[in-house]
Amino acid sequence: MLNIHRIGYFKYDIKELMARSDMEEDLIASFIATLTAKASRMSIKDARDYIREVEERESFSKETADRLCALLDRYSKYR
Repeated sequence: MLNIHRIGYFKYDIKELMARSDMEEDLIASFIATLTAKASRMSIKDARDYIREVEERESFSKETADRLCALLDRYSKYR
């Protein structure tokens, strides 16, 4: 699960990453909200699956998807 105590830092980093991505600007806010909800309420695996699903729709590159997955790893906590 996503570390709730560091969620502000996570959102800042993901916004910086998405600003440099190929995704359309009007889709970025909803993508970030969905990814944050999946990572904090469901699981990191579900969030990664969502990232790969969006990547398959060619909304952003594989490099961006890999960086997003690395970001999830950095801000997740294991129980």
